[in-house]
Amino acid sequence: MGNHSLARLIRCFGVLFFALGPHYALGQSLEPAHAGLVDFAVGVATITSPGGRRNQAREGNIVRAGDAIETGSTGEVHLKMEDGGFLGVRPNSVLQIASYQARGEIDDRSTVSLLRGGVRSVTGWIGKLNPRGYRISTPTVTIGIRGTDHETVHIAPNGASAEEIAGTHEQVYRGATFIQRDGQILEIPEGRAGYAGLNGKMGLHEKVPGYLERRRTKNDERIERYSREIEHHIEEKLRQTGHLKPNEGAEEFFKRKQASSPSKTHDRVPGGSKAETRGLNPTHTLQVFHHIARTHRHRTVCVPTTIMVAAKPTTIIRCRQI
Repeated sequence: MGNHSLARLIRCFGVLFFALGPHYALGQSLEPAHAGLVDFAVGVATITSPGGRRNQAREGNIVRAGDAIETGSTGEVHLKMEDGGFLGVRPNSVLQIASYQARGEIDDRSTVSLLRGGVRSVTGWIGKLNPRGYRISTPTVTIGIRGTDHETVHIAPNGASAEEIAGTHEQVYRGATFIQRDGQILEIPEGRAGYAGLNGKMGLHEKVPGYLERRRTKNDERIERYSREIEHHIEEKLRQTGHLKPNEGAEEFFKRKQASSPSKTHDRVPGGSKAETRGLNPTHTLQVFHHIARTHRHRTVCVPTTIMVAAKPTTIIRCRQI
């Protein structure tokens, strides 16, 4: 994507965000909310504001809601997010922080748009307080989570090699995610990878494809170390921002916040252990059928389940090994 076309795209997003204002902090005139801080930057990597101002990404740069990050073939950017989470933007990628709020409230949210390339994400407190408010979108699908360390890759048709499937791929290192598209939800369990191809197909890869593994870089140890210590990072961030009461830990904080908003505690992420409560008809019917798929080492049972969500049929595809 050329510099001018990217700048025009970001300016268009900027006009929309200015009109809607979902990511502007209260009491701070019209300055976009802080989303994170650049913790590491290497190679060709830039940050473009909604107004089109473009700067080289450098350690210590503040990233705000509406900003876009673009990396070249040698570029990589790591962000420490305001909710204690972490984002690793891969080489040859374009990503925008579409909206962001991390105030330690039950309605905190994070929406990231991946236009090209890949991003590895370790979720912070937003994934715990409001998992429904965390999502990564690509040109074709939406990714949701249940508290996790995961990677999203979008391969455009004109950028796919002979071995690659054009579309969106999702790999889970820890936790679980789901891919949502056109009323269908594909669950991705820990240690697996799934895809939503541009040809309309969705499913789990038999094993993580080499072309996804090769997107990892020598800097992944930084992300893995952060992921192993994510509970510490979340609690430290909550304490730094004054959200914790004296002698209160992160888990006690989450319980307190959820108890103060009981309606939220009944919500479930699509694809979770229970059907999503809000918007469901209590007398909804389930239409279940089974599909058995053989892999190179084991069998995987996939159970597509159609439920009514907000008066619309939604198919959740759950897969497990047997």
